[in-house]
Amino acid sequence: MKRLYLPALLALFALGAAPGALATPFANGDFSASPNPFAAWQGQTDDGLGLVNVDPGSTPNHYATPGGGAAELRFDPSGDPFVFSVTLFQDFTINPLATAIDVSLDWNWNPSDSGFDSVSAMIESGPTFFDLFGGLTPAQIAAGGTGRTVHIDSTGLSTSSLAMQFTLGDFDFNLADTFRVANISVTEQLASAVDEPASLGLLALGLALVPGRRRRTSATG
Repeated sequence: MKRLYLPALLALFALGAAPGALATPFANGDFSASPNPFAAWQGQTDDGLGLVNVDPGSTPNHYATPGGGAAELRFDPSGDPFVFSVTLFQDFTINPLATAIDVSLDWNWNPSDSGFDSVSAMIESGPTFFDLFGGLTPAQIAAGGTGRTVHIDSTGLSTSSLAMQFTLGDFDFNLADTFRVANISVTEQLASAVDEPASLGLLALGLALVPGRRRRTSATG
């Protein structure tokens, strides 16, 4: 019977203390951080020879913050004419108790030729990808949008670590393309769980029961 108490105690401790303990929640979705408006974000470019990790805050020919809660991905032939792919991404975690997340964003895409240019918006979790533009036609994506919300069921994910990424691609060598994304938010939907005061109470009860159980066991042994 003693074996039942330790797993139960560990489970109560995990319920009261583990969720969020090492979390890095999504941040700076309106690019308003100071002094670096790209805080929490990372960049990556591709010139055909390989991917290059860059700091978007110090790469103005490919990343900018025009205001209005937006970040802009762009090509600049005078600054780096051979780059044909620009990515902005952020790694973050969600609460293990989350059953779903709602991702909201505004965007504006200005392709020089939508037949040769591309843009993508994705959430990645291990081998699983979620297309934030899923169900939209290229014309609808090019038209831009405000307040688009994508609901993602997170119960089947193998990890609580996610990555959000936006990629602008150019394949017609007209480098006037831009893509703006703005006012991004990630809202977690949590499973029903014992609230924190109650879980702490259960933890205290478990701690109190262990010595008593040991005393009774010793007395009968």
